[in-house]
Amino acid sequence: MTNSPSNMPINGAPNTAADDLHPAPASSRAATPVVRKPGEPEVEVTFVFVDAVKHGIKGLDVKMEGGGKAEIATTGEDGTATIWTDAKRGEPIKIYVKKRTGDFDLKGTVTPKLDVNNYTIQSPEYHLEAITKLDAEEQLERDLNIPTVKEGEIMTVERLMGELAPYVASKQVVTEAGKVIKDSPIRKRVVTVDPKTHKTKTKIEIEHHYQVVDTKKPHTVVMYVLGSRLNYPIATEVTEAQYAAMAKELGCEVAAIKAVAKTETNSAAYFPNGLPVILFERHKFFKLTKPAGGSHPYAKFSDICNPTPGGYHLPVDHGPDPLRIWQYERLVKAAQLDRTAAVASCSWGAFQVMGEYWHSMGYSSPENLANECMASIDGQAKLFMKYIKMKDREVKIIKSLIDKDWEGFTNFYNGANWKSQNPDYPEKMKKAYDENK
Repeated sequence: MTNSPSNMPINGAPNTAADDLHPAPASSRAATPVVRKPGEPEVEVTFVFVDAVKHGIKGLDVKMEGGGKAEIATTGEDGTATIWTDAKRGEPIKIYVKKRTGDFDLKGTVTPKLDVNNYTIQSPEYHLEAITKLDAEEQLERDLNIPTVKEGEIMTVERLMGELAPYVASKQVVTEAGKVIKDSPIRKRVVTVDPKTHKTKTKIEIEHHYQVVDTKKPHTVVMYVLGSRLNYPIATEVTEAQYAAMAKELGCEVAAIKAVAKTETNSAAYFPNGLPVILFERHKFFKLTKPAGGSHPYAKFSDICNPTPGGYHLPVDHGPDPLRIWQYERLVKAAQLDRTAAVASCSWGAFQVMGEYWHSMGYSSPENLANECMASIDGQAKLFMKYIKMKDREVKIIKSLIDKDWEGFTNFYNGANWKSQNPDYPEKMKKAYDENK
């Protein structure tokens, strides 16, 4: 829901007291203008139902209950259900949508506090052709039985690539014509009566009149089947205390470790959807799944299994990626072929440590490594320390951090091909260190 002064969705069972009410026709809902006294207990409330791209949903049976009042209505052409001119200020109103079963499903609760309140109730998905083939009205009326992630839940690789796998890449890409809603406000004088002095007062109110204007610039919207939050890690940022402890253990400056995180991920450990920052490396997946002899069984999936590094950027036909789910789309696709190899083919977390070294770092499996990164930033910090110490047995990577030898560190941390694949890495490290020292 949007445009509400107090608008917190809740869970709960509907009150059936008004179930025998009959829907009011859309044409009968024009509110009669009233002269209002300042601060009076009765306020005006409008309820509008729209789909994911703000189109009104017509023909939806809905119910509003609250403040000693209940009404069932059917939405009109623009999605408007009803206008209450006598709602009780500060008293919650529950909003229900009638499902195909005939039951009313609670969608949320609003509390009107202003003299005039407008509430927009939005369908969570838009015509998801690949999965449901439902229109916006059907989506609000029906339970889709799509897996959900509860607030506070920590995701696991097993669930993400199992139960949720069919939905991770499922989305509807809608390209809207280049149209925007333009407001043409009109100032009106409104006469009110002071309840104490009985004197009339005149104040200015703004009437908003909206019209669609063609900008000739198409706008693309992407709606995903799954919710916008897929993980709730315990902690998401490396604390100053953690940086200090890590630096003390390695014998280097805090700024040197911060430079690694800054250069690798701009110090971001998690995507906006709550999942750890990852980068899927298709050439690693190719190597880890390549048979000892014969042709490669997964070579036909060249976007995720390829001897050449690449595929890091969004395809032209993918559409926007506001949830930063693209890398997980690649990971989940590869996991359907070989989950262990797919997880091992990713670099994980704030410090982008490759999962392929899971055994040398003491993890029981790549999935174990990934799940620790899912759970908290603590797991990502421990992963970095294990990787640094593991690599130090081969080369003096810790010494390069102590000496601030950025080229030496890059060679050890990113591999010998960094000059062709990431030639600016040492300079970025130096700049990040200078900013944090």
